[in-house]
Amino acid sequence: LPAPPFGRTSGLTWTSEGELVVAMGLELDYEVRDDGLTLTHHASDLARVDVIGGIWEPIPGASAPDAVEDFPDVSPDGLTLAFVRGPALDTETGDLDIWTVPLTLLGEARPLPGASGGGGGHVYPRFSPDGRWIAFVRTGGGYFARPDADLYLVPAEGGEARALGVNVPDRMDSW
Repeated sequence: LPAPPFGRTSGLTWTSEGELVVAMGLELDYEVRDDGLTLTHHASDLARVDVIGGIWEPIPGASAPDAVEDFPDVSPDGLTLAFVRGPALDTETGDLDIWTVPLTLLGEARPLPGASGGGGGHVYPRFSPDGRWIAFVRTGGGYFARPDADLYLVPAEGGEARALGVNVPDRMDSW
């Protein structure tokens, strides 16, 4: 594959046919202050590459300049991308939502009902093998391992999220 058009690359995910890869382009800048290291710039957008043609392109709806898009996952049929979107500088404590966008480029990105809004963090989306569900982690805010993290399932088209019975109080539930 050719090098992506952005700096660091992370969060690679493939379609089930192995024809397309989606990657997260990541830019981080820190400033050393008396109280420690402080994040001063965090940009992340999602791009796709056709592995045969080798051409990278931003994913419309998953490359907003005023937001961070992270942690992509492609549905088993290769038609839908789930990802996390949040404010550009507040990914450690801020509100983060799961969004979906058609990879056919014929639709618009939208927040996933049941895994967006209402505050807190909705992160690490993963499609079920049959594509009917999306598992995710809900936190009080932000991405990182937190004692208030719990696992949830939501229908892939959106709906009421259900807490999984494996959640343990005061543990950093994740997978």
